[in-house]
Amino acid sequence: MVPLGKIIQILEKNFQVRVEGSCDGEEKIATVQFLTPPNNDVRIYQPYVLYLAVTTDFNLPDESVVLLIDAALVSPRKNTLSINRPLNPLDVHNVINMEIINSISIDKEKEEMFSILQSGGGIKSILEVAHSYLRNPVVICDTNFSIIEGIPEHHNPIDFEEQGSREILTIASIESMHKKDLINKIFKSKDAFFTYNEISNMNVLMCGVRINRSVVGLVVAAEQANPFKDIDIEYVQVLAQMLSIEIQKRGNALAKGELKYESLLKTLFDGKLSDRSYVEQRFSQLGYQLSSYLYIITFACDLVTDKHINPRYYVDQLNYICKRGLSFIYRDTPVMLLFSDKPASPFSDEEELRLEDFLKLNQLYAAVSYPFTNVLNTQYYYSQSADILHFLKKDVPDKNILYFEDYCLFGLLKNVEPLIPLQTAIHPDILSLRDYDLKHNTDYMNTLRNYVFADRNALKTAAALNIHKSTFFYRLSKIGDILGVSLDNGRKLFLYELSFHIIDFIGLESIN
Repeated sequence: MVPLGKIIQILEKNFQVRVEGSCDGEEKIATVQFLTPPNNDVRIYQPYVLYLAVTTDFNLPDESVVLLIDAALVSPRKNTLSINRPLNPLDVHNVINMEIINSISIDKEKEEMFSILQSGGGIKSILEVAHSYLRNPVVICDTNFSIIEGIPEHHNPIDFEEQGSREILTIASIESMHKKDLINKIFKSKDAFFTYNEISNMNVLMCGVRINRSVVGLVVAAEQANPFKDIDIEYVQVLAQMLSIEIQKRGNALAKGELKYESLLKTLFDGKLSDRSYVEQRFSQLGYQLSSYLYIITFACDLVTDKHINPRYYVDQLNYICKRGLSFIYRDTPVMLLFSDKPASPFSDEEELRLEDFLKLNQLYAAVSYPFTNVLNTQYYYSQSADILHFLKKDVPDKNILYFEDYCLFGLLKNVEPLIPLQTAIHPDILSLRDYDLKHNTDYMNTLRNYVFADRNALKTAAALNIHKSTFFYRLSKIGDILGVSLDNGRKLFLYELSFHIIDFIGLESIN
């Protein structure tokens, strides 16, 4: 059966006309019939039928859908469409009927694809059936853009590079996807879409493999052997749905078992090791040399605890993204011990780009600790990293990689209980400004907040508030007058900044 909305689109495209009227575009049509005298009265409602008529002189149940040809709508009858152009009714009938026949054929092919899924043939068997319909190469990648399976066996040195036993998309190809905003499109769109790959010089068809709100894989078909057809979009969408089910069924099979370093890391994270030389020796025996600096990265999102997904599925991909890291499952959550020779940044530019894409597609967040040098302090920096994720419950950040440096003060405030004594640490000048704003409908508290958070920079503050700098200086002077203080006092400004952090932590509405 064909959705009525799709039939309307096909008629408008084929005949270059406008179909008027209102109807439910999702209503399914299985057959098309003419309404011609004396058979223009149908007393009993027949579902899934589209009636073609050349006159408004008919008698049908209200539920029946009618398409008028070369006739204008003269009454607001429900489920009535019209083409006010002199078209040949037989041509219209044939176009609609051909789409219905194609739909029946496609439905049979979809059933065949789903029968493979039910038979337990696995990802490769599903791809083989899809390839027989698409007649073009098709692959499924994980969200690290590493190929899980391809039919025919994939080998494309232009877009992909070999890393160990895997083929992974080159950084140049990923940057090209970013320029065309394809990562966002994959994340936001539930439908397949065509795009052109400038690097390989061919058209491709993409569709995200989704589980709940997250994208856990990507189907890519390349227009290499045969030209794409419009129906290929439906094939790829069905393929993505099937692969989603298969990944949920076989999540454990896609994920690797316990890694050789996992036992050592668990003991280290539990704080049960006290001999630094012994720990370094154990890492060396496993083939890893500790770097000058270490980071702990904790990953979290709703999907990690989803019963359909084994979190080890993510561990395998994370180890490919950050090759200087050792990822494993700790307290049911993916965690990484990352080695680095630089304290300034834990990631290279390429790692950060790949990690951001991976996190966004999977709706994950990465919480990064401060760098540290003594491996025996791992448990403390794990707590530091895990503390950051506490604030995801209060606010959803606009980035997926979170650094403890930005949440350090919140980490300290979290351990101050109860909240009422913490409220008393808010400087009274801030509360005075709040009360003044409420009484006089001004914005001085927000102005002061922006000023202290913009490193006391007047131009940055004016830009953030979208006001002229002279307006900002007037407000700053007025704030000084209201509070009776000089805003050149560094100690006072630090206390104001601390107060705003406390307000952010406990919430303005919590302040009495």
